[in-house]
Amino acid sequence: QEKQAGKDGAWMVRFGSVPGTYTLAVLKKKKNTGWTVAHYRISRDDRGFSVDGEKFFDSIQDLLKSNVAMNKAVSSDK
Repeated sequence: QEKQAGKDGAWMVRFGSVPGTYTLAVLKKKKNTGWTVAHYRISRDDRGFSVDGEKFFDSIQDLLKSNVAMNKAVSSDK
């Protein structure tokens, strides 16, 4: 899944490097230094999908709609 290709805050979800995980990649504009891509692991266990290990969702789509993952991505200084 992708959103707003080429814009600040654009994101995509891909399979993670660790089996059973996914990665949320977010494009960020940095002050005076160009662009960076921040990566966040989406894990899954019997409670559901999570980026923070605290809030869980039935699907990745539900997680993204909740803005938990996106708020983490936007507020991070990575």
